[in-house]
Order: sequence, then C-alpha cells, then structure tokens
Amino acid sequence: MNLITFFQSVFFAVCLCSCDSKEPPHLVTTAIRIGKPTDHEFLTSHRIAILVDANPNLKISRLIGKDLITIAAQDSDQEKARNTIQSALDSYPVNLRQATLERISALEEEIITQENLMSITLKSSILLNNTPYFHPKEDVTVNITQIKVSARRCLDDLEILRDDLEAKLTRWHDFRGLELMKYASSLQDPENNVSHYLSQHQNLSKDRSSKLSAGLPKNHPEIIALGKEAQRALQDAKHETQAFKEVLTTKLELTNRRVEQLRDLILELMNTRHGIPSREETLFFQAYEKYRKALKTREKLQTQKDLLKHSLSYKGPLVTTQN
Repeated sequence: MNLITFFQSVFFAVCLCSCDSKEPPHLVTTAIRIGKPTDHEFLTSHRIAILVDANPNLKISRLIGKDLITIAAQDSDQEKARNTIQSALDSYPVNLRQATLERISALEEEIITQENLMSITLKSSILLNNTPYFHPKEDVTVNITQIKVSARRCLDDLEILRDDLEAKLTRWHDFRGLELMKYASSLQDPENNVSHYLSQHQNLSKDRSSKLSAGLPKNHPEIIALGKEAQRALQDAKHETQAFKEVLTTKLELTNRRVEQLRDLILELMNTRHGIPSREETLFFQAYEKYRKALKTREKLQTQKDLLKHSLSYKGPLVTTQN
C-alpha cells in the first residue's frame, strides 16, 4: 500500500466513524385541543393562528375536528424536542391574551370606520334592517312618500326588537344561580350556548344519581369522576350565561342607536316636500348597496369583537393535551 492509498483509507474510516456517531433527529408530536368544542369557528381559528405565529420553528397542523391540532418538534435530543413543545404551550396563554387585546383594538377601529360609512349613506338608503324596500331591479319611482312609509315600517320593526331585548334583560334580574341559567337557556338566539352545558350538567348529575341508587358508594372513582364532570359543566353554563347577557346587551345598544338614527331621518323627511328626481335614483341605489355592505361588515366585526372579549373571561383550560 503506497502513502496516498494509506491516507485515503484513514480519511474514509474517520468519515465513516463520524457518520455513525451522529444521532439521527427525533420527531416528537403532541396532540392538543384548544378551548371548548362548542367555541365559535372564528375564535378557534384565532387561537390556533396565535400559536402558529409565535412558534415558527414548530410544525403545527389542524386535524379533523375544529379544535384538535398536532404540534411537532424535531431535534437530535428527544428531551429537548419535548421541552420546545412544552415551552410553546407554557407561553401560549400570555401570547394569546396580548394578541387578543390587540385584535380587539383593531376591530374597534374597523367598526368605527364602517359606522362612519353607514352614517354617510344612511340618509340616502334608510335601510336599517337589511331589507331592500326599493330594489334596483324593480321598476319603481322613488319619492318621499314611499320613503316615509318604508322608514316608518322599519322603525316599527326595530322598536319591536328593542322592546323584546329590553324585556329579556329586565327579567334577567328576577333569577339567581341555577334558575338564571335555566332562564337564559330558554331564550332563542344563535349565540346562546347555555342550554348545551346545562343539559350536559343535568345528564351527568342524573347518571351519577342512578349509579348511587344502584349501590355504588359515594367514594367510588366513577361517582367521583361524574361529580367532577357535572360540576365542570355547571361552571361552563355559568360562564356562558354571563357571556350571553353581554351579547344581548350589545344587541340592545346597537338597536337603540339604529332607532335614534331612523327617528332623526323620519323627522327630516317630514320637512321634505319634493320628491327625489329620477336622475338621482342611480345614486340612491348605489348608496343603498354601500350601506348594506357596511352594515354587514360592521355586524361581522362586532360579533368577532364580542367573541374575543368573552374569551378573555374564560377561566377553563386553554389547552388540553390529548392521549
């Protein structure tokens, strides 16, 4: 063996040894659930986005189901990978609260922008409840009389809605504790989640009582577990009851504002004697479209803001590790 061949053999052996000694990377994956299964899709997406933005070094994927996600970290040291994931979860509540407060502030500014746009187009459209009394495709002659009739009809609808909301909130003070939760769960509203948790509590309590009647002792693990689950469901129902009251209060404030705006418009129309010229009809319908779009955007933003504000008062676990 000549000298060159000898050094080539040594170099190959060193490289081979070095490659063999290098630890292969470990992939550690954890499945978690964020919030509650009944949370609004917007709220769940917001929470997941905050986790993703704060941890670009982790692979975060959403699984089937609206709130179940996996977090993966890769490192030659398996324990270090686990610690990376745990560190992300530990810092998540603080990151989420800060990001949520910033999002609420941004939404408030957007809502003001939409309300300003609504105010500008209000006197031309007068359509405060998303109902097109004068549709562009209809062959109608817009005049002051028609607008007065439509405005009056719209005001009547809003006053009925306002009275209903006031009655619900007035009766709210007649109840306490469990009776208040039962009252809240009886109110029909798409944003009312009280009945879900209250029914869950009642079913768990009934199941626990049945097992006690069947002979299981109070200190039996199954009885204890059912008791804890029933109590947790009751706490969730209590939280949702307070959140729902805030939703009704916000709706009432918005309705009162619309009523005052429309009353001012009707008063102005009563002092108007001349009809709207035909050449202005196009501008009238354009204003209506702008108002409708601004109203829809504003209500969407308001819903998002309410959801985020309610989420700040949530006392349950934000993250639950899944087995």
